[in-house]
Amino acid sequence: EAPELSERYLEQVNRALYHEKTRKRIEQFASGSNLSLREPVVVNGKKFPPLLETAMTLSAAIPKPIAMDISVCHGDFFYGNMFFDYRASRIVAIDPRGGFVPGSPSIWGDRRYDIAKLAHSAVGGYDHILLGRSKLSINGINDWTLNLPIAAVSDEISEFFIDEATSSYGISEDTLFALTALLFFSMLPLHADDPDRQHKLLTNGFRLAAKAKLGW
Repeated sequence: EAPELSERYLEQVNRALYHEKTRKRIEQFASGSNLSLREPVVVNGKKFPPLLETAMTLSAAIPKPIAMDISVCHGDFFYGNMFFDYRASRIVAIDPRGGFVPGSPSIWGDRRYDIAKLAHSAVGGYDHILLGRSKLSINGINDWTLNLPIAAVSDEISEFFIDEATSSYGISEDTLFALTALLFFSMLPLHADDPDRQHKLLTNGFRLAAKAKLGW
C-alpha cells in the first residue's frame, strides 16, 4: 500500500490542514489585531460564537479524508494562480504548495482542499475582496456588515459549482462551505498589510460558515 493511503497519512493530512494550521493562523491573526477570541461576533445580522470556537466547530464538522480523497494536489488552487492558454485551449496552474504535511514535501494531498480553494474564488468571492470590490460597514464592536457585488456571489455559478463538487467528488454542500470558510479564516495573518482587507476576509468567512448549517 502506498504511504499516502495509510491511515497515518490520512490522519496527518486531516490534522495539519483542518486543525493545527487553522488554530495557529487564527491565534497569529488575533495577536496582531484588536479582535478578542473570547467575544461573539455578529456578521450581516447573524450572531456567531467567537472566531476560534467557530473555526474549531467547522474543523470538527469536516469528515476525515479517506483513501479516495488522496490525489495529486496543487494546494493553492484559486483564480490568481490560473491562466488560460488560448492556443492550447487548456488551463495552466502555477505556484503549487509542495506539501500538505509539515516536513514532508509531496505532490499528494486531500483533493477536497483543492476543490475548496477553487470554491473560495468561484463561490466565496475571494478575488473580488482582493480587488477592493466589496464594502464593510462597522456597526459596533465585533459587529460588521459585508456587501459583495452580485458578480462575486452569482447564484448560477455557485449552484453549478456545488452540484459538480457533490456529483463528481462526493463533497456535500455543508462540507464544502465548512472547508471554504476555514480557508478565509486561516489566510487572515497573510493579509496583515491591509487591516481593512483582513476584516473583509474575516467577515466573509463567517458569512460562508453560516452556509455550513451548523446551527448559526
